[in-house]
Amino acid sequence: MHPLIAAEIQRRLAAVRADPGTPPIVIEAAILIEAGWRFFDRIWAVTAPRETAIARVMAERGLSREEVERRMAVQTTDEERRRVAHLVIDNDGTRDELRLRVEAAWRSLGR
Repeated sequence: MHPLIAAEIQRRLAAVRADPGTPPIVIEAAILIEAGWRFFDRIWAVTAPRETAIARVMAERGLSREEVERRMAVQTTDEERRRVAHLVIDNDGTRDELRLRVEAAWRSLGR
């Protein structure tokens, strides 16, 4: 399935990039690193301390700690995300704090 998704994203990007006046395009892709997709101009990663991430997933999805840890064990690590990303945003606070960090990063692009 991932190759089909990648091909469709690339097709859509090519169509939009054909217009030189196109503003930046944002694609949220949770599997980007795991799938090896490296066809983006910039990769941003959002990370959180492990215990914070576990607590959030447990609260938001009603999963046990063991289930969350099993899922995290098969995902890309924050270390790998940091190696690949052009920008890393720490999500160790509230949603409002995260929103402010993302907005500041967006403004830093100078567009």
